[in-house]
Amino acid sequence: MKKTLIKDMTIGNPVKLIFGFAMPIMLSSIIQQFYQLTDTMIVGQFVGINALAAVGSCGGIITMVLGWAGGLTSGFSILIAKSFGSKDHKQLSRYFMNALILSAVMSIILTTLLQLLIPWIVNIINTPEELKREVTQYMRITFWGIAGCFLYNILSSVQRAMGDSRTPLFFLGISVVINLILDLICVGIFRLGVPGAALATILAQLFSGLICLRYIWKKHKILWMMKAKDAWDISYMKDLMALGVPMALQFSITSLGNVLIQSALNSLGTIYITAFTAASKIQGIFMSMFNSIGAAASTYVGQNMGAGKIRRIREGVRDCQIAAWILSGIAMIFLYFTGQYLVQIFSSEITGDILTACNQYYHLVPFFYPFLSAIFLYRNALQGMGHGLVPMLGGVGELLARTISSLVLAPKLGFLGICWGEPLAWMFALIPLIPYYFYLVKKMEHHRLND
Repeated sequence: MKKTLIKDMTIGNPVKLIFGFAMPIMLSSIIQQFYQLTDTMIVGQFVGINALAAVGSCGGIITMVLGWAGGLTSGFSILIAKSFGSKDHKQLSRYFMNALILSAVMSIILTTLLQLLIPWIVNIINTPEELKREVTQYMRITFWGIAGCFLYNILSSVQRAMGDSRTPLFFLGISVVINLILDLICVGIFRLGVPGAALATILAQLFSGLICLRYIWKKHKILWMMKAKDAWDISYMKDLMALGVPMALQFSITSLGNVLIQSALNSLGTIYITAFTAASKIQGIFMSMFNSIGAAASTYVGQNMGAGKIRRIREGVRDCQIAAWILSGIAMIFLYFTGQYLVQIFSSEITGDILTACNQYYHLVPFFYPFLSAIFLYRNALQGMGHGLVPMLGGVGELLARTISSLVLAPKLGFLGICWGEPLAWMFALIPLIPYYFYLVKKMEHHRLND
């Protein structure tokens, strides 16, 4: 791996740049899904559907916590992308060092707080009595791994901000292999059950973060121009938090809606928890395609904002949207016909009522993927421009829709009401995103013409 992996996205063909950059991110996202898929599959096959339901029943809470880490570090990386685009290496190093400090502090705060709140969380999400012990064990071990999650997220976000999307993919691939091996050892050989799956995941994530740190230390010297004691700067931290916190809130608000859905789902019983867990895990792989295009667009927009190239932003986002719609069509057709077969990889016990519920999910939710793809694109484009408030409002829209689904639709329609939570959330989220994006681009182009 060489420094040439760093990519300047302010010059060259926008389509080739974005999709060349998006492909490693897409592979990385798919590989990352295997973190959860591996746990789910091995737990389901070696322990049974109750253990599978236990892993799934706390998925909303864990996603909310990890979403906070991912959102915060993604926000930090926007300022790093702008500094890289403007060729200000001293500022780039200062932002990087302050981002590391903030990530370390946040991981300590979150770990401490969540360990204290676990008993309350288990009850508030309506965990079935027969699953409480395993859910508590899984969350407690997973939350001890928050520091490793922050480490990998901040380092991979920084590398992508500088145009290098291949290196994080390489390290993530290594950690997924390690995760698989540890899962087989902990769950398959030593029969540690759900706690073993959680332990395997956090150790693999920590390993990926550490090797990523070693690589950046050796290869990206411009990031280490400033020493931590000299780089410490409250004004830089305020800048980072001004972008990071809204993005973290946006992720967490969205995930809070998932927690409400999970709570309503848990009240329906193990059959529907298992069905929803299996169906959503498979869907996660396809969602990662849209997320990858959005992530690539964020870096592209951030660098071009730093270079003042507004027209390139508009052209790149437009072409990304066309590609995302094509992928949406492919994904919806594929899952409609094959979803019921794919979910059976998790356990031989997925039959009968569980399989019927999975089909109900796949015959509704994928048809709204065009809305989902648009969320990832316009949300990331706005964040790349440095605007975090409106994307956060989109997250509020998702929360509102999922609240309606869990409190109104689920009691009346049962599992079908839960399924409607996803499409409604995606449509509500777009209400502020698209109009504000076009308003902002038009405004910036007008200012550029008048300068």
